[in-house]
Amino acid sequence: MDDSSHGIVLLQIVSGLVLSPPISRHRLHEFIRGKPVRFGYKDWMLCSSDGFCYSFDTYCGAKPSSVQAPTKIKTSLPLGSRVVLVFAKIIDAPSDHVLFFDNYFASHDLLNALRKIGIRATGTVHDNRTKKCPLVPVKTIKKKRRPWNDNSAVTMATNYDSVEPLAQIKRWSSKRKEKMPVPQPQLFKNYNYRMGGVDLLDQGVNNYRIAIHG
Repeated sequence: MDDSSHGIVLLQIVSGLVLSPPISRHRLHEFIRGKPVRFGYKDWMLCSSDGFCYSFDTYCGAKPSSVQAPTKIKTSLPLGSRVVLVFAKIIDAPSDHVLFFDNYFASHDLLNALRKIGIRATGTVHDNRTKKCPLVPVKTIKKKRRPWNDNSAVTMATNYDSVEPLAQIKRWSSKRKEKMPVPQPQLFKNYNYRMGGVDLLDQGVNNYRIAIHG
């Protein structure tokens, strides 16, 4: 995101998880259901939205000494949230960056922790990580009549963005048999536009993977 009229360049950073295929048997092999590569090494990645890797860390099991949150931020968070806080420590200018992550990492406490150290962030979040915010239940949303149906209802959380101004996107209507305009909240637009950097990096690594091992 470049706002040169104000002399500000915002770096969009995406945190995520990739699974590298194993070269040989090792105790660090992980299994993740639903991934294209189900067995391999679990790598935490911090990437730009266009797929450039800023930092990574290979998961080696519980590491209380290394998985530390920034000073004065509580560490009673899920593993994914703690990983984001570790990566947050390498960001030199928090006001120039925005973090995006999926529901493996996101939580109400994480967004509060990032806000306290001046980092803006947005991510999808599981319903059990919203600290009982007064949201419409997912079951209720699914029962509402809508002009179109996505695969599932999604809960989005942010510590800086907003719903308005609304954007216009097109979604296929099975009833009308055509694409029709649908209002989209601003935080959903920004998330969809910036998310995916880790997937781009993973795609590049897989396309140009070294076949010969020493």
